[in-house]
Amino acid sequence: MASSRRVVFVRHGESGHNVFKEYVHRADNALTPHGRAQAAAVNLFLQDNTKGDPLHRIITSPMTRAIETALIATRGVTTTKQVDTSRPHVARVVTERHTGVPCDSGSGRVELSQRFPGLDFSELAESEWWYTDEEAAGASIQQRGGIFPYLDAELAMTFADPTPEQTVEAGGPFKDSQRLRELVVARAADISRFLAELPQSETRVAVFAHGGILRYLLRRDFRNCELAEYEWPLPPGPQPPKPLLVFQGGSKVAKPTGADAAMLSAPGAAK
Repeated sequence: MASSRRVVFVRHGESGHNVFKEYVHRADNALTPHGRAQAAAVNLFLQDNTKGDPLHRIITSPMTRAIETALIATRGVTTTKQVDTSRPHVARVVTERHTGVPCDSGSGRVELSQRFPGLDFSELAESEWWYTDEEAAGASIQQRGGIFPYLDAELAMTFADPTPEQTVEAGGPFKDSQRLRELVVARAADISRFLAELPQSETRVAVFAHGGILRYLLRRDFRNCELAEYEWPLPPGPQPPKPLLVFQGGSKVAKPTGADAAMLSAPGAAK
């Protein structure tokens, strides 16, 4: 049995495709000004919350919106000595679910290294990448069940989505609802394995990720920049795990009138 740790999960702040439907068709959207303000609110919370209870690792998805959120939200927070908040651990496994929609594809390591110098993007391909079917399908749901104990095929299918109609409408390739759900649930198990394999000494870590994959992992919806901390590993059973704490202050930051629209129409604001 893996040693117990606490994991602080944070969904990224608001980005272009969260505001305008057409941005769903653009790859790797950045945060909007409102999204950056949301991340700043999380930062104030974490600065207070980590006093006397430091973070031992900061993990982020390789998507631009998650990296930007992590860098803003962890600036000045209390960590152990080996943690550099300006250099979060980039982990490809915690990126958004693979539905084939452009906004959930990421930039390549060359571009990201220029955008975020000092971060390690060695897990990524040189150009635009996906977390592919083959990677997510390396083992069946049943085989992964020992690591992700509450998941079995029947239960997993009751909360996994989106529907194939939603992905096709958004430009995604999936028409097989069962296949899409299996892939998403399988990767949620991969995340569970990844967290279980962290050094036992790292008893509190933060993960900056995405609403879709967090929904399957934790069976609850996350608003932009919502934070929830859990005991890990999660307990077995059909009920959604209960968080140790929830902070919704980031998701409730008031949006400045017109600021997002101005940013999103500016040259180079999003891809």
